[in-house]
Amino acid sequence: MSLTVLNPFQLVYDELWSMLEEDIRFTVKEGNKIKFTGTREPIKTNHTTSDYPEVMLVPESGTGNLCNTSTTSMCVRQYSWVISAGDFRYEKISHLEWAIYAGMLAWMYRLKTLTWEDVEFVKCANIVSANLDQIEQQRTRGIPGWIAVWTISVDMHFSNELIRGTNLP
Repeated sequence: MSLTVLNPFQLVYDELWSMLEEDIRFTVKEGNKIKFTGTREPIKTNHTTSDYPEVMLVPESGTGNLCNTSTTSMCVRQYSWVISAGDFRYEKISHLEWAIYAGMLAWMYRLKTLTWEDVEFVKCANIVSANLDQIEQQRTRGIPGWIAVWTISVDMHFSNELIRGTNLP
């Protein structure tokens, strides 16, 4: 199987980005959207004031149940929106927090209709935490100011038969 074939995790990641980028409230310059896809290294090593706000979507943890039912399995993946303000004035970050909150309401129309192997697989999406802080990992990158992390949980259910395909009996 080719690595260019999209898997459900990548489909969700890409759709989360699309949902926000298509929302007019999400006002981030293209070069300040850090996507962990494509052909070039996404993380910037040097920052200037024009590099803020910076937003990245980080694929985080996941849990699952391989025996959800006798014929299905499920996975709950978390993805975190990380906003770096580059400034300690709250208005430099609050509009993006609102854009993420409001933009996630589209999950019912966007994530829920995603298909893998011609079957819809996303059953639920929700914001599970939102933190505003000066997060140590970001400070080690030399980024000053507020950092907001909005973590999204996405519940995915799959037919075991589709996952197994012809690889397993």
